[in-house]
Amino acid sequence: MVAKWNVPSVGSPAGTNAYSSIWPGIGSGKASSNQLLQAGSEQDISWQYVLHYGWEATTSYYLWWEAYPFNAQQQVNIAVSPGQTIFVNVAYYGSSTAHYYIKNESTGVATSFDASFSGGFTGLNAEWIVERTQVGNNYPPLADFNNTTFSDANAEQGSTWNGVGNWSHNYLDMYDWHNDDSEVTDAYPGPISSGNTFTLYWSNYGDTDAVNT
Repeated sequence: MVAKWNVPSVGSPAGTNAYSSIWPGIGSGKASSNQLLQAGSEQDISWQYVLHYGWEATTSYYLWWEAYPFNAQQQVNIAVSPGQTIFVNVAYYGSSTAHYYIKNESTGVATSFDASFSGGFTGLNAEWIVERTQVGNNYPPLADFNNTTFSDANAEQGSTWNGVGNWSHNYLDMYDWHNDDSEVTDAYPGPISSGNTFTLYWSNYGDTDAVNT
């Protein structure tokens, strides 16, 4: 499966560390018998209070890959900045081996490699996701990414290659439950156009003790 997107610039209120990940992937990652093979971009912002100056923000942008839950997020040695275009191809080769192709199309720098993992893979679903990165066992605020658009969102099963809009598909909003148990939407997808293009929109930073995302 493949995807292309522009890396967004992120922000948050002073003093609020916030995180975001954008990625396509195949599999579910719900058990070691069905790994989630994914690669994407990370967009984070952290704050430090400087005496006699005030709050100072630091942003972090990088590319990564993962075979979850076998391993944690692995950073890719390709520089990336907001506004640049990323292309990712993730495939399963069989025998617990995944193939990754990750390219910064704005700079022309790319990497291609295979990765073996322990566990199984069914490959029954493909995903194109924007989410907040889990830190430890907690869900921190979702960085304000404004919006980002997936294009070339295509997947292959067997010998059939189609855009996401031409497969049976589901739209999922990202939400969490606040302490008052009211549901708040943090991010949501727009409609699919041309069979393989859609935009995801930021809506809320979310609650730091959320039980659902």
